[in-house]
Amino acid sequence: MRLEFQKIIAGSPFTLPIVSAVAIAVWLLFRPSNDEGMRLWLGMGASAFAVYLLAELNNRNVLLRISSRFISSLFAVLLAVIVQLHSFQLGHVVLVLSLVSFFPFFQMYQSASPLLSFFTYLPLALVSLVFPPILFLVPVYWLCQMYMRGFSLKSGMASLLALAFPYWMAFGVRFFLGEYDAWIPVQMAWPTVFSPSFSLSGFLPIQDEFTAADIHANYEKMSPRQIVQFVYILLLLAVGIVDLFLKKYLDKTRTRILYHVIVIHALFVIFLLLFQMQYFYQLLPLLVADAAIMGGHFMAQTYNRFSHVFSIIFLMASLAVCFISYIS
Repeated sequence: MRLEFQKIIAGSPFTLPIVSAVAIAVWLLFRPSNDEGMRLWLGMGASAFAVYLLAELNNRNVLLRISSRFISSLFAVLLAVIVQLHSFQLGHVVLVLSLVSFFPFFQMYQSASPLLSFFTYLPLALVSLVFPPILFLVPVYWLCQMYMRGFSLKSGMASLLALAFPYWMAFGVRFFLGEYDAWIPVQMAWPTVFSPSFSLSGFLPIQDEFTAADIHANYEKMSPRQIVQFVYILLLLAVGIVDLFLKKYLDKTRTRILYHVIVIHALFVIFLLLFQMQYFYQLLPLLVADAAIMGGHFMAQTYNRFSHVFSIIFLMASLAVCFISYIS
């Protein structure tokens, strides 16, 4: 007998409210060991805002061919089962501001608007004040901007101005307060982060003598819990990417290109995660968002035996990941 539950869930307007209620229950029942009360509520608020942003991103760019809230619902599930993302942390700031940057970024499809470019890179620059390694994503944005035919000399200059703007403001405030040296911890990361010898706050230097032993030592920092979470997200992302390229002819050209941009973004985030595991929970939320978009595209629009079986297995895996994340 053919199962219809997947189609019903994908198209129902009640999916997101129900999933949100379940996610809140999981949030309150499975608290991380380092929970400090207020951090839990702040983390819930930041995650809820991120889910809202992804829902709006879907609405404005018509990422799905059907009317569905499945992408944002899946995103809420992923954030809920990874217990370590419940308490507010730097990863929430990286996630929210990165999603904010996606709105003008996606609008640059065949539009080299300097204004859109400025507002795309400004959130990244703000994130870099507290997490400078995010600037390694800037060349990826430039590459995707070129792929969308939205790059020009003016838009490129606008991106550089946006990246420099927060540092100019920080220097101005410190200068006004007479704290000439206090602004240095802001680290002026944007001109130095691309240096071959860059090493900041434990970020492994990219040098000629960087060997396999360094990478192995970095992997040893991963706990079994992190391995399970990483594989769980990668599985969803991989299935979504394969389905996209098998059925890309069903999407409009603009939608297809936007999904290609998401794939490029996800692959580079994976690259950063593989080589910089010490920033696992700062970068994992970005990969979770990409996986929710790609997995949602597959699970909301593909109705066959494989998609039904995969949906059931993924639901069971979600329960297992939540339990492993909680006890470890």
